[in-house]
Amino acid sequence: MIADSNTPSLVQEAATPRVAGMANWYWECAVFRFVLLFALGVVGAVIATPDGVSAQSNDAVLRVEAKIPLGEVRGRIDHMAADIDRRRLFVAELGNNTVGIVDIGQAKVLQVLSGLKEPQGVGYLPSTDTLYVANGGDGSLRLFQGPNYTANGRIDFGSDADNVRVDQSSQI
Repeated sequence: MIADSNTPSLVQEAATPRVAGMANWYWECAVFRFVLLFALGVVGAVIATPDGVSAQSNDAVLRVEAKIPLGEVRGRIDHMAADIDRRRLFVAELGNNTVGIVDIGQAKVLQVLSGLKEPQGVGYLPSTDTLYVANGGDGSLRLFQGPNYTANGRIDFGSDADNVRVDQSSQI
C-alpha cells in the first residue's frame, strides 16, 4: 500500500469507525433517554388523571384529618402497628424507652408502656390480642396481653432485636 495524502493511514482508518461508532452510540442513548422519559411522562399523566386507566379517584389521596399529640417524646419514634378493631395505634418511642398506645377514635394517648430498652419493632396479633415489642437495647421481645396490655412474657434473643413481623394468615 502506498500512502499519499488522499489515502488514510492505518491509524486513521482504525480511529475513524470507532469515533463514528461512539457518536452513534451517544446519539442512540440520547434518543433512548428521550423516549423513556416521554413514556414515563405519559404513564404518569394517565395514572394521575381521574379518568385514567388506573381508575384512581380524588378520594384516594391522603389528607391530614387530625393531629394527635404523643406527649413528651424525646428522640425519635420507630416502627408502628395497629389494632384495627379497637382503632389503636402502637408507636415505638425509641428515645423514651416506651411504647405509646394511641386511640385514633378519641384522638388521644391512652397508655404508655414503660421499662423497655430502645423499643424499635412492634406488632399486634388480633387473634391472641397480643402486642409484641422488639427491644434493640437488650435484645428482647416483650409480650403484652389484652385490652390493658399487661406484661405477659419475654423472649431474650441476645442482641439488637429490631423488628417484628406478624403473619395474620398463620396467626403467628
